[in-house]
Order: sequence, then C-alpha cells, then structure tokens
Amino acid sequence: MLVRVCYAEAKRQRDWVPDLEWPANDSLHAPDEYGAVIDRDQLERGFRRLSVEHRAVLVLRCLLDLPIEQVAESLDVRPGTVGSRLHRAIAARRSAMEADARSPASSPALQEVAR
Repeated sequence: MLVRVCYAEAKRQRDWVPDLEWPANDSLHAPDEYGAVIDRDQLERGFRRLSVEHRAVLVLRCLLDLPIEQVAESLDVRPGTVGSRLHRAIAARRSAMEADARSPASSPALQEVAR
C-alpha cells in the first residue's frame, strides 16, 4: 500500500527529493566531513536520475534489506523482474556517478585548449 502511494506521489510530483535520515554509525563517518558531504551529494544525484521503479527496488532491497521475494510481493511483480530492475538500477546509478565524477575540465582535449 505504501509503495503504491509513493509511486502515485512520484508521478504527481516529478521534482520530489527524498528527505532521508540515515542512522548514525561512527564507522561510516569519513574523517573529512567535506568528503562525506561530497559522497552523499554524488549518491543523491545518482539516485535522482533513476526511474521510480528502480528507486523503489533499490530502497526496498538495499536500504531495507528485504529479500527479493518480499520486494516482488510489495511491488506486485515477479522476483525475476525485481532482479533485473535491481541490476539495471545499480548499473544506471554507477554510470551516473561516474559521469558526474568526470568533470569537463579534466578531459585531455579541454586541457589542450586551455594551453
């Protein structure tokens, strides 16, 4: 029920930004607070580029640590669909984060132009 409401809200409001409170865990804190902010920002930007279906699968499987069968039941899809959505979501998020990491100023062609 909650997942369906989230789907409906996401379709209604495309600029939705999740306001998630992550549990405090001292082992996850980076010694450099600035670096932690950058990491969170990169993750958020990669997450925003995903479709609602991919976001739902990632949240249910990775954040809530639900088994694939339970994720499939929650989303009313087959377990194989959950697996393929999860695979594609992880790949899409990874490629989005890698694309963000490559800044235009770091490309060799632009460095030649700058000289």
